[in-house]
Amino acid sequence: MKSAIRLLLFLILVLNTFLLWGSTTEFFPLDLRKLATTGFQDSVANDYMGGWFDEGNNDLRIFPSGRRIFAGVPFDIIDPIANAGATCIVLRSVRRPYFPEALRKIPVNLEQVDFLHFLHTGGGNMPTPHGRVYHWIIHYEDETRAEIPVRW
Repeated sequence: MKSAIRLLLFLILVLNTFLLWGSTTEFFPLDLRKLATTGFQDSVANDYMGGWFDEGNNDLRIFPSGRRIFAGVPFDIIDPIANAGATCIVLRSVRRPYFPEALRKIPVNLEQVDFLHFLHTGGGNMPTPHGRVYHWIIHYEDETRAEIPVRW
């Protein structure tokens, strides 16, 4: 379990994830603005304040906010000005143990959802055992769970 958690901790989730539901391919956002842990921009490296990976100017400040389409899926990237600088969720890694361990209890009405689309990335020297970098763990109300590996 610890190795699974460590892999999950490398997770970077860019807000807002969109969900695909029904056969009409309609998308709607899962609003995670209140859960954002840091912003794309980081002015000072290794200050434990975050800002992307807390690597100073090696950040994502040029990433455009607003509605964008990636791989045919629309996403709504949070405007840092509209959300007190918080644009994304960055989770703990071996190199950055001061970030949050996980993101928990995100309410989703799965009766209306056929697919989840995540816009995510990773950084640093991430281990890739068998191509697997990290994984999503989805916990359901009935206490079952699904593990979705992310490989590159």
